[in-house]
Amino acid sequence: MNSVIDFAAAERLGALSVGSSQVINAEVLAHLAVLAASDELDIPIAVTFPLAEVRAAYRQLADRHT
Repeated sequence: MNSVIDFAAAERLGALSVGSSQVINAEVLAHLAVLAASDELDIPIAVTFPLAEVRAAYRQLADRHT
């Protein structure tokens, strides 16, 4: 499942933001691997859903971004 990112806010805050079309290269993936291995990669997860509740997950996603 994907979400929406505010690229302007990420740039303003100095956060690295990479769209999925940009991730399809070895350099970016290697950089993310280094950050993950050094425990410097923080990926906030607001909520998780069991697979049986996939419809509820998509409803919540749609509600947040409309």
